[in-house]
Amino acid sequence: MSSEEPKCVFLWAVPRSLATVMAKCMSSVAGVQVWNGPYQHVFLKEKLRALATSEDEEDKFIAESTNAAAKPLAQRISEIPVGKNIDTKFFEYPWLKTQLETKDQDKSLIFVKDIAHLLDGKYDFLPTERKFRHTFLIRNPNNVYKSLSKILFDITPEEYRGNFDLLKNPLYEADRIYQGSRDLWKHVKENLDSDPVVIDADELAANPEKLLPKYFEAIGVPWKDDYLTWAASDDVTMEWKAPYQALATAKVISTHEVALGSTHFVPREPVLPLRDDMSGGVIKCIDEAMPIYEEMYQQRIKP
Repeated sequence: MSSEEPKCVFLWAVPRSLATVMAKCMSSVAGVQVWNGPYQHVFLKEKLRALATSEDEEDKFIAESTNAAAKPLAQRISEIPVGKNIDTKFFEYPWLKTQLETKDQDKSLIFVKDIAHLLDGKYDFLPTERKFRHTFLIRNPNNVYKSLSKILFDITPEEYRGNFDLLKNPLYEADRIYQGSRDLWKHVKENLDSDPVVIDADELAANPEKLLPKYFEAIGVPWKDDYLTWAASDDVTMEWKAPYQALATAKVISTHEVALGSTHFVPREPVLPLRDDMSGGVIKCIDEAMPIYEEMYQQRIKP
């Protein structure tokens, strides 16, 4: 049992940026408690509640397609072991703030992985009773939007795919990914952590042996070369504090299959997707996101 205050770290990521792989990596640290997407889930709960009562036709379409995708999965989801995962009914902003401010007597590291823009400006619900180090995981928006479009299209029921539009889905607010990330980054710098850590996902995948030790140093956690590899099994997720139904759903529909089955960071070919494969709206999002990405990229830890 640790008598010292644990190190507390947020990893604020953009979607499709190896954040779940990072969570598996950090799970190797002795005495760690990983939280997986708690603020993201509260955001999604609130959006789903609003969609359920909306009279807007596009909102109704999103609600119907989401329910259609979830209904046939209920039995399989219920068969996923719970472990330390927490029933989603508890995930609300005040509850979450209290949980993150409560000392875990036997933990030496609290690691919270979440999606930056889905905090949605709810800064008052960030923990303030204990000191957190804030870190940011960024990625080139060309790759983020291509990957996000594909994964969300793939999990959309076939009868709804004809009307699929990434930018009209209020559950993801894809047009706010980078602006929301930058807003949080600026808020953190001005109010919580004057020197937040920034790492680039593709550089991390290509150079883990260089970047991970620097990241660990920046968050004040001793480094071991053993952290470069970990077990392929997703059993470690049973130790995570995560919204149970959300994590179980991700396992059933395989949106994080590669990440949860990972054993190390895998370098990716630095090939940007062709714009011919993207809608005009997505291209506009990428063009608006690039200056923000480049601004944060200049502040990153370099390999």
